[in-house]
Formats: sequence, C-alpha cells, structure tokens
Amino acid sequence: MDINQIRAFQAVAQSGSVTAAAQQLHRAPSSITTRIHQLEEEFDQQLFLRIKNRLVISSAGRRLLQYTDQLLPLFDRAQRAMKEYNRGHHLSLGALDVSLETYLPQAIGSVRERISEARIYVRQAPSEVLSDELLNGTLDAVLNDGPVDAPGIGNEYVFSEQLVLVTDKDHPKVTSSMDLEGVDIYGFQKNCSYRLRFDQWLQQGGLSSPNVIEMESYEVMLACISGGSGAAWVPAAYLDRVHHSSSVKIHDLGSIGITDLYFSWREEEHSDVLRQLIEEVQLLASKK
Repeated sequence: MDINQIRAFQAVAQSGSVTAAAQQLHRAPSSITTRIHQLEEEFDQQLFLRIKNRLVISSAGRRLLQYTDQLLPLFDRAQRAMKEYNRGHHLSLGALDVSLETYLPQAIGSVRERISEARIYVRQAPSEVLSDELLNGTLDAVLNDGPVDAPGIGNEYVFSEQLVLVTDKDHPKVTSSMDLEGVDIYGFQKNCSYRLRFDQWLQQGGLSSPNVIEMESYEVMLACISGGSGAAWVPAAYLDRVHHSSSVKIHDLGSIGITDLYFSWREEEHSDVLRQLIEEVQLLASKK
C-alpha cells in the first residue's frame, strides 16, 4: 500500500466515479483503476461494488475510508513541515535514468560549486512514478519526458533525446518491427514511457507478440546484445558514453525516436538552486 493508491481510493470514494477521480488527481482513468485493483488485491477485499454501471463503496471500503480521512491530512502536514526546512537550498529531484547517465551529474556538480549550501537529493524512477510523486508533493521537481499538465506545476523544455534501436553487429538493417521477429527484445517495465513508445512501434509495424524481457539497466541490455543476443531501444547519448557501442549495430528510427525532456516543478519550490540547475542542463545539452 502506498500513498498514491490511498489518494486514488479516497478520490473515487468521494466522487463516486473513476473519471471524476482521474480529473481531480490529473491522472489517466486507467491509472486510477490500477491503483484501486492493487489495494483490493493487497487487502483481499472488494472496496467498490459495480451496480448498474455505477461504483458503490462496499462495507470494507467504508472502513478503509475512515482511516484514509485521517491518514492523508497527516501525511500532507508532515510534508509541509519538512519542506519548511531550508527551502531555498534543498531540492528533492526525480529524474529518468537517461538524465542521470548524461547531463545531470555534471550539472549538479556545477550548481554545487556556485551554491555551496545547495543540497540536491536525486531519485531515479520511471516517468509515471515521477509525475505521481511530483503531484503528491514527494518530489519538488522532476526531469521527465514531457511536461506535467496540472495546476500549480511549472514546466520548461531542456533538451531532446534521440532513441535508437540497437542489435548485434550481424543483424540486417531494421526498417520495421517485423525485422525483429523471433528476436529477444529488452525493455524497462511498462510504467516507463520509453517502453510504452517502443511497444507501440512494435505493434504498428505488425509485430503483435514480441518476446519482451524486462530489465532495469541499459548496461545489462547492451552487454547481452554485444554478446550476440537481442535488441533494445536505447538513448543515443548513452551509447556515446559506453564501451559497448562499438560492439553493436545502431539503427536510426528517425523522428519516432525523438523525445523532448522537460523540467517540471511545484511552483512553490522554484528556487535559485532549481533555476541554475535547469540552465546548466540546457547549456550542457546545447554543446552536444
């Protein structure tokens, strides 16, 4: 059980609708439904009854709601109290893994040189998790693949990332996903937007049942591919920095592989530390 599941449950219980709860929390209806199902599986209880196309809270749901009405305000007060601590120099930042492999470490070092009191705490997570944690206040800012469209959230474009398809060196040129039929395909979990776009590309090309093996590291993916097995969608900037790039074949898929990355932040957290970090990442990306 996590706080995002509790927020989703409370919103549905109060509004009586997944759609209304999704609008309130600025999430997709499927995301709200998934969180409700996760809670029901964890508690082995049905929290809502589906009666004539309407959601009606169950007796177990009403019991849980009593606790959520106490838990969420307490959680929010604790967050606000902690954020009052040296707000100007502390930044809790979430980022995609590709950002941590390219510009972000150097940018953080540069900001620390200019603002010695700066304390930047970085968490790596998939796109959907980053957006959730920004909206619920766990994170002050995120470096993510696209803006977060919600009240109280600021966004600024920082750079574009080119994703390329990587195979073993002997694989023929790939022009569509059907060229990967029978090939093991490595990817992150489905809550990663890069994985979602890769899945869409595979299906649009006609490969309806790809053999996807989930991994959480580009380094491991490339090690497998350079050993003569599989394919993966990898950021070009990452390939420029690792030794495996000379032992694999790179296939440029054109505009479908371009991803725009944005800094998004809670407006009350827009400090000098965050502003200088944004400018530093933009500067490094412009020199690429």
